[in-house]
Amino acid sequence: MPRKREKRLDPTYTPQIGLLEEMSLAELRERLTIVEEQRQEDEQAKRSKILAAKQDKEDDLASRATRLGEMRERAAAEASSKREVAKAVAVSAEEERRQRLADAQVKVKATLESKRAARLQKEAELAAELKRIRIKNQFLEADKEAVERKKAESQQAGEQREIIERQQRKLEAAQAHLSVYNTEAQQRLKNKQREREAQEAFLREYEAHFAETSELAVVRQGGVEADHAQKLATRREAYEGRFSDREALKATKVLEAASLSTLPSLDKTRVAA
Repeated sequence: MPRKREKRLDPTYTPQIGLLEEMSLAELRERLTIVEEQRQEDEQAKRSKILAAKQDKEDDLASRATRLGEMRERAAAEASSKREVAKAVAVSAEEERRQRLADAQVKVKATLESKRAARLQKEAELAAELKRIRIKNQFLEADKEAVERKKAESQQAGEQREIIERQQRKLEAAQAHLSVYNTEAQQRLKNKQREREAQEAFLREYEAHFAETSELAVVRQGGVEADHAQKLATRREAYEGRFSDREALKATKVLEAASLSTLPSLDKTRVAA
């Protein structure tokens, strides 16, 4: 059976491995105790500060409430005094307004009386003026017919001038319209003449080209027929024994070369035309 080997732990033993902050278990416990005591002291100090701050806040709130109450009482007293002053001012203002209204009524009455007197005076002056105008019109009635006649003659002369001017404007407008119409008619005639000349030139050119093409076709057809006749004669002679086969073949090739040299010249001539 293995023996149970146990070692006692020495709380004051330091391992001495070479690490920083090496300490024994006893030192660690002592330091933890010191840290715990320091934490409790800090907590107690914070609690004391919080209580002191709370007490200061309560004292501040109480002092503020006291000041606010005093301020409310003072404001109420000042408002009451202001209301009394305002009531007194309103009463005095009402008295002044009534006094001004009475004075204004007196002034308005005096003004109306003065205006009425001035109106009566103006009506009297106007009546006198109308009387003088009536008398003056009686004297001027004799020249009224002459003035009316002169006015009628002037109006008639003006109407005649207006009629003459209107006729002159209409005549000028008609002449301008006629001039424009003549110009347009001449231009249309010129355009039709140009179109007719262009059509005639196109027809002449077309007829000339058609005649030239027909001549070229006739010449080409004649050359082709002569070529065929020559080939036929050459083959017939070769068949009859006048030429040898080599000479007949050579003559046929010469004729084909001549016909080929002739055909492109005719095509070129037709294309140029």
